[in-house]
Amino acid sequence: MTAVHQFHPVLAPGDAMSNHVFALRGRLREWGYESQAYALEVKDGVDALPYRRLFRTVRPGDTLILHFSIGSEIFDQLVKLDARRVLVYHNVTPPEFFTGINDHAAAYARLGLRQLERLAPRIDLGVGVSEFNRKDLAQLGFRETAHVPLLIDWGAYDVTPDPAVLARSSASSSSSGACRRTSGTTTSCACSRTTAAAWTPTRTCCSSARTAISPRTTPGFARSLAPSASRTR
Repeated sequence: MTAVHQFHPVLAPGDAMSNHVFALRGRLREWGYESQAYALEVKDGVDALPYRRLFRTVRPGDTLILHFSIGSEIFDQLVKLDARRVLVYHNVTPPEFFTGINDHAAAYARLGLRQLERLAPRIDLGVGVSEFNRKDLAQLGFRETAHVPLLIDWGAYDVTPDPAVLARSSASSSSSGACRRTSGTTTSCACSRTTAAAWTPTRTCCSSARTAISPRTTPGFARSLAPSASRTR
């Protein structure tokens, strides 16, 4: 049986991109494939391997899935491997959304936008996680494209809520039926569009809606949300 391995520059616990990678790895293993997840940066608590191992692991006939959401010089190396190459496009956050928040992320977002067109001739199949993304790949010159939605492991959400968090949330709501939207937004999604979407319930169906911003967001990000929040109230 051939192997199907995956790569993303960063794999972290609780991250939406990483969750998709791990859910897909689980499905591939159920189907009988050897499958590992690789990254340039493997965060603590994550079951993944250093990307350099791919150069001695991947064999002709294997499939390498490259998850693309930000630029990385590693992609230019991996597309040279003798394997079937699939690029899963999660979209690249426009660099201007990082202005004043994370200059490092802005630089790699610009790299990603330049890199996609360069990678296109080396990719056997470009997969967009939305039809919008698939069309982007087709316009950039990817020969074969498809739309495949994110794979979600719903079992990971089958946990008992933290009583302390529920108590704080209930205390901040004027009614027990209040809508709640939690944003775990990190720098990869740091844009006013995210904020506008989060505040939409407040302006439409649910005046008691609450939006919680994760304390792990980049310093300065919360301040950048204020203009969008005021416009959507």
